[in-house]
Amino acid sequence: ISFKVTDISFKHSIPVFAYQTLLINLINHKARPVSFLIGIVVPNKEDFLATINRIEQKKLLLENAQHLLPVVEHSSSSSNHFCSSVSKISVLCEYPQRTLDDETCERHLQKRRYNEKELWTILASCILGMAHLQRNRISHEAVRSSQIFVENTGLIKIADPYISGTVSNWEVMANRGKIGHIYLSPELCAQLNNGSTDMNRLLSNIDIFKSDVFSLGMVMLETGLLEYQDDCYASNGNWLEWEKLTRNFQRFTCLYSEELCKVIGIMLDRDPSTRESWMQLEGYVRVMEPEEKN
Repeated sequence: ISFKVTDISFKHSIPVFAYQTLLINLINHKARPVSFLIGIVVPNKEDFLATINRIEQKKLLLENAQHLLPVVEHSSSSSNHFCSSVSKISVLCEYPQRTLDDETCERHLQKRRYNEKELWTILASCILGMAHLQRNRISHEAVRSSQIFVENTGLIKIADPYISGTVSNWEVMANRGKIGHIYLSPELCAQLNNGSTDMNRLLSNIDIFKSDVFSLGMVMLETGLLEYQDDCYASNGNWLEWEKLTRNFQRFTCLYSEELCKVIGIMLDRDPSTRESWMQLEGYVRVMEPEEKN
């Protein structure tokens, strides 16, 4: 049994007894042998109850979605500190240890590109998972190949960012500067160039779901070409180089079918007002199954 331990608490601590309890439960959960543990510290009772309720709702939500990582178990404890009490919540989630980034890097070294069916499976799985999140008014905001998971069976899954504690693409770029292999939408690039760091103002100015659609389109270019697409952005990562992106997409169209390229092209629409949402793209997944390009 192996764990990825993620702590998103204020004090960087995970309660030992909760870890042990969850470990026992995991041993009995033979169908899901690999998971990660998240520690959340909640400063007051009101937030604690709200957080527990949200986790319970998300556990049900994720159990009903084939392409989302499910919550396996959760546990909580409370302790007193001076004149206040602090509650701790531990959440155990399924965690495939291999990411799409891992798989693509390996194929790059082997010079073994994805075939049409493999690439379509990755795309369709991500769209179905994202559409499920959008129907429940949950945006991902951290779409990158290192956050798309590959199970041993080949099944593709994504994680709910609230449960996994994943830092959004926007926050990584705004707070840490240029980080490789993160693909912001043109509208997010514009916000970053305008010096906007207020998340509430940002979300009111753009459609974050459609922004995520663009990011996945870039990830699919990376996956199909077996090449990171960092050169499609200016050196600071805050501006798209559209001529380079166009050339890379044209190379992509030489490798894959017209139907598959049509969907990727829709996702990479420069104008967010005409770019389609996850639920609109879900319609293509339901009716299209591209064949291998000759």
